[in-house]
Amino acid sequence: MSRLKPLYGGDGITKTKSAGLAAVFSFVIPGLGQIYNGQFGKAVGFILGAIIFGALFPTIVGAVLFFALWIWAILDAYHAAETMNVVGSPKEIVD
Repeated sequence: MSRLKPLYGGDGITKTKSAGLAAVFSFVIPGLGQIYNGQFGKAVGFILGAIIFGALFPTIVGAVLFFALWIWAILDAYHAAETMNVVGSPKEIVD
């Protein structure tokens, strides 16, 4: 049987993620906002995609794909942080 663990730390302070900070982190490096949010698998995907598309950047296709991935990483980090603040993260579900 599953139950949700509260979003409070041992000190009673609510643990929330700043959506703006997550977006800024992903603006600096695609995937960094996902690391801030605790989404490590997704972060690896964004970072690898940025490296691959960055290598292809001199081509038009590589540049378009890099910028699309960059914007996607920013929006995803923002949205994920907002969602975590409302419903909690998967790490807060215990058996």
